[in-house]
Amino acid sequence: MSAGTADWQLLGIAPTEENRAIRAAYAARLKAIDPESDPQAFIRLRNAYERALAAAAVTCHATSPGAVLPLEDAQDTAETPENDAAEGHAHAIAKLLLGQDNDCPWLLPDEQERLIEHWRALIADPRMEALGHADRVERWASVLIAETSPLSAPILMLAAEHFGWVDADQNIHSSSHVAELARRYRLLQLLHAASRPGSRHHQAWVELHKPSQDFSTTRRLNPRHVFEVIAAMRYALPQLGRDFDPIRLEIWELRATTGDYSQPGQPLGGFRWFTILFFALSALAMAVRAMGT
Repeated sequence: MSAGTADWQLLGIAPTEENRAIRAAYAARLKAIDPESDPQAFIRLRNAYERALAAAAVTCHATSPGAVLPLEDAQDTAETPENDAAEGHAHAIAKLLLGQDNDCPWLLPDEQERLIEHWRALIADPRMEALGHADRVERWASVLIAETSPLSAPILMLAAEHFGWVDADQNIHSSSHVAELARRYRLLQLLHAASRPGSRHHQAWVELHKPSQDFSTTRRLNPRHVFEVIAAMRYALPQLGRDFDPIRLEIWELRATTGDYSQPGQPLGGFRWFTILFFALSALAMAVRAMGT
């Protein structure tokens, strides 16, 4: 996979091998795109970004949407909670999110469980009832979770609901970190709902999970719903892409970049093929008889 001229133009920079420049260009362009309202534009930008990173031969850890802060810089961005048991949980959370040794932008299942346990213990601290302490924890958490996305996805929804960040991007007084977390929260909600039967995105979810050997597609499938699921996955929870069929995912992403909103076809069943063939042969026999007379 190599980046072409169109990719660099979409990112707004000249071809470069500087990972930092590529990430900065992507972050700048991302501010003008809402993956909820324009999933196709986001998928195009994300694909260009990933091809540019691949061309620069970077590791997969660098492909996370936000630059990950080094552990020693964590205290430069926000205050940490008081020096006691709560700080111990806060430090454990920061270490899990900032001290990763692997090269992938997600945590292992046991690490996710520990992250959630430390978060719940931190929030259960009785001093969270005190406004000053809660404000300090919220400032610290908003910066840490935003800067370590998508690693922090396991606790993002818990934090957003606890601190009331759900609609924060609609409030002009919200910080940029909190507004970003509100956007990610809604995308995680979309993915969670899509995995459950009955939601409007569930057919898209099923479509992306089908084995590539099965090319049938539900007639009522809305292509935009597929684009929205892919955009939410790429933006908020990229590790989810490992569960999608890679060939189907590639085909749908290509359709998104080309603006193909047409309803995909559905292979005809054996009975329908037989019916069509029967009427075709009948029509042919009638035509032959007519010519004979």
